[in-house]
Amino acid sequence: MFDEPKNPDTHPDAWVIDALRHYVAGLLKLNHALEKQVQQRTTEAEARAHQLRSLAFALADAESRERKRLAHLLHDHFQQLVSAAKLKTGLVRRAATDEKFITTLKRAEELLEEALDASRTLATELSPPVLSDGGLIPALQWLARKMETDYNLRIALDCDPAAEPESEQVRTLLFECTRELLFNVVKHAKTNQASLTLKIPSPGLLSLTVADSGKGFETPARGAARKNESSFGLFSIRERLGFLGGLLYIRSAAGQGAAVEMSVPVGAATRPVATAGEKKNRDPSPTLLDRPARILVADDHKLFREGVIHLLSQEPDLTIVGEAADGAQAVEFARQLKPDIVILDVSMPEMSGIQAAAQISRELPQTLIIGLSMHDDCEMGSAMRAAGAAAYLSKTGASETLIQTVRSLVSAKPRSPHEEIPHLPSDNARGPFHPIADARYSAALASFTVTGEPT
Repeated sequence: MFDEPKNPDTHPDAWVIDALRHYVAGLLKLNHALEKQVQQRTTEAEARAHQLRSLAFALADAESRERKRLAHLLHDHFQQLVSAAKLKTGLVRRAATDEKFITTLKRAEELLEEALDASRTLATELSPPVLSDGGLIPALQWLARKMETDYNLRIALDCDPAAEPESEQVRTLLFECTRELLFNVVKHAKTNQASLTLKIPSPGLLSLTVADSGKGFETPARGAARKNESSFGLFSIRERLGFLGGLLYIRSAAGQGAAVEMSVPVGAATRPVATAGEKKNRDPSPTLLDRPARILVADDHKLFREGVIHLLSQEPDLTIVGEAADGAQAVEFARQLKPDIVILDVSMPEMSGIQAAAQISRELPQTLIIGLSMHDDCEMGSAMRAAGAAAYLSKTGASETLIQTVRSLVSAKPRSPHEEIPHLPSDNARGPFHPIADARYSAALASFTVTGEPT
């Protein structure tokens, strides 16, 4: 391996010393070469690991986006069409006089309701709407209820409201990981009790822990664990968290249960929590209106929005003053028109109904809000009420329920004795919104309702 030293000194000890120096120099040279190779291989391995982590995250993210896309297709198209058809059927039934015809229409409404239930269940399984519309905490509440209903797994929730992440990517990641961990509890832990804890252990760090009191397991080495994990198991969870700068901690032992903690850096990206003072200002003192109630309808689905407008327009004590196609428009038109009641769809573009409700209730505490959604989850209703809504209804409910709810709120609507009613803008100043003010538009709506043809 090494060359013999050249021209060694004639003294034996000098030759040995020179040989040792030569060999040491050779070893140092080899060591340097090996270190360089190890560094190169380490750099390559780290690059490949980062590449694999990126691919794993991209794959899981693509699956999540596709689930959400399919759920939105069901919600934004199929369910809205069926819901509009159900609403129109109810309008025809209310106007019918023949008992046999009324019975047939009731049966048609029942069939449409069954179709809505089936599509709603499928959409929820694909991507729970409460996650994007309500947030992580309402989604965890929904998940806990579903796990108990479907798998008899009772889950104790301990969620700090201040720990609600603002980032949709963080919310989606933590929810998907939590759902996978709870399925692991159902399959492997041999227990019917678990807990979820969401908190901020230190500034800028969000922690979500899934724990159970089941049989536990011996924590395997990282490399060994990968062989037995599913495609979205502990390894995948760890890698996805790592891509966002998060960490996964596993505490478990045989017979002692398990606790899996996910921590993610979030900075200051948490949702603001409404104060008690803000919520108090939303509660009106009851007095009666001495005029028709003025209503603003906001829904991004034209068919359903026009159906609601025509339904409420038939009532002499209700007046539709405007309509909006998204949450941002709803806030702007509420500022301009100052309606008594705002009917808000929960899922809308630009700004969700929950965000719009929070802003309207903060700026216009005397305006009452009714939340509407294709989904009847109690968590969604809780999130809407926390934002300031006075009521929350499912779009799949009977049309009479909406009318009764509006009237019950109108009966408690406060009004200043010197209240000024905003004037509707002229046709030239209306911009992107359409106050319901002229006979031509009302006639068009009536034609839409009777014939089913869009106007």
